[in-house]
Amino acid sequence: EWVEKMIQLKPEINEEVILKNLGDFDWRTRSTGAYLASITNNEQFTDIIGVHLLKSEVCFAGSQYAVTLASFNTPEATDYLHKYLDYYLKRKKLDFDQHQVMSAVKYLDELNGTNYSDRHTDQWNQFCQYRIRNFEKSIREFKNQNAQGMGEAYEAHLQFWQEDITSKPVAEAINVIDKIKSAVD
Repeated sequence: EWVEKMIQLKPEINEEVILKNLGDFDWRTRSTGAYLASITNNEQFTDIIGVHLLKSEVCFAGSQYAVTLASFNTPEATDYLHKYLDYYLKRKKLDFDQHQVMSAVKYLDELNGTNYSDRHTDQWNQFCQYRIRNFEKSIREFKNQNAQGMGEAYEAHLQFWQEDITSKPVAEAINVIDKIKSAVD
């Protein structure tokens, strides 16, 4: 039902609407702008979306930026994903969108028959090990304070960082984007 509504709205989505959304400072609006760029295949917004990803000014939007850049599947879009990982995997205390960007790179590897994610493997493993140690410490602290609920929440996060990167969430999101893109206006 939601996809059908997006297909109906697609003819009304123009560059001005996308740019206005991308220019807002709210993460929801920026995510919407990136999504609109992807379903209309407006690759001319690659630099704006890529720079937003690199700056990480607002929380939560990076996941959509990564999906949008992966949906473009251009060298320029891919370059932003790599620049992001080159920088943010070295910032272990900054838990932003590294996981989602790695998933996007893995998706592109699978789609294009490449192995560019390999260039980030060592940094990714170091980043994950730091996150795991940090969560294990937090779990111990919360259990010592008898705060069971928080310990369980951290255990869930710990499991997240121990799992292998999968491209599935990105592939599913791009599958929906492709349905909307390919719909006849």
